[in-house]
Amino acid sequence: MPQVADVDRALREGLVNTLPLRLLARQALELTRPSVSSDSNDAERLRLSDQLLDLAALALGATPQAQHRANARGLRQARLKAIQADLRVHAWRGDLSLEWVAARHGISVRYVRALFEQECTSFSDYLLEQRLQRAFEQLASPRYAGCKVSDIAYGAGFNNLSWFYRAFKQRFSAAPSDVRRFHAQGMQA
Repeated sequence: MPQVADVDRALREGLVNTLPLRLLARQALELTRPSVSSDSNDAERLRLSDQLLDLAALALGATPQAQHRANARGLRQARLKAIQADLRVHAWRGDLSLEWVAARHGISVRYVRALFEQECTSFSDYLLEQRLQRAFEQLASPRYAGCKVSDIAYGAGFNNLSWFYRAFKQRFSAAPSDVRRFHAQGMQA
């Protein structure tokens, strides 16, 4: 309540469909997933609760001080999480770009870069990791045992096989075929 400028007005007029409200709803839904609450440590839960309070204050009409704090803390984090969730869903698209993501979220390319930089990574590195993880999971899964490695690489969003093999080996210290063979042997044992 102390973070909301005019509580009576906020209660009287109801909520307007704003970006903070949409991000708040998305974050709240994310919390209903079982893996989120069990995987979180105390620091992560505290950060998430601060973020939810910030977004709620923005959605209801924050005081100037709360608005400044929320924009620097909660809104940025919520935007980053929304972009990361979007990338997890769309990483397989070979034509996915920084410009596409920025346009999709209604923000500048520079701001997207800044969001990732605050997490000590880059858009490209995050996207590469999502694609590599997808390829690894498929190579390790018996469901994809009949698929060629190249089909898995292209399906994960890679457009260049030599780049895929190089990045995969660097990330997992094993070739894709070695990962497939190791997991296939483990299933037979």
